[in-house]
Amino acid sequence: MKKIEPYVRTWYDNFEHGKITGVRCQDCGAVEYPPVPICNACGKFDMEWIEMKGTATMISVTESPMPSPFFPDAGPLIGGYITMDEGPTFMSWLVGVPPEERTSLFDRIPFKVEAEFYQHEGYQYPVFHIKAD
Repeated sequence: MKKIEPYVRTWYDNFEHGKITGVRCQDCGAVEYPPVPICNACGKFDMEWIEMKGTATMISVTESPMPSPFFPDAGPLIGGYITMDEGPTFMSWLVGVPPEERTSLFDRIPFKVEAEFYQHEGYQYPVFHIKAD
C-alpha cells in the first residue's frame, strides 16, 4: 500500500492545480490513467508522470435518472467510457448536455469530449463536456 499512496496523493494534488496526469511506462510506452506504479501492459515498475491534454473520445454513454450527491446541480447524470487521446480508457461523467439533447447522445457515439474541473466540497474532479467543432 505504501507504493500506491504517493501516486494517489500526487494525482489528486495535480487536480487541485488543474492538471490531469497519468503515468507512462518508460519500458513499453503504455500510458496508465488513473496512475499506477506498475505497468499493466508489461509489468515493469519504470513509470514517469505525464500531463495529459484533457481531450478524449466518448465511446459509450448511459444516463442515470438520479442525480449524484457529488454533482447535485448537474441533474440526472450522464456517464460512460472515455478513451483519452493518450490511450487509456476509463469511466467518467459528461456534463453540460441540455435535457433535450440527451437522447441523441446514443446516436452520436463516438464523439469528442474535453475535460473541465468540477469543484465540490473543496475538491476538484475532472469531468468532460462535448467538444465544440
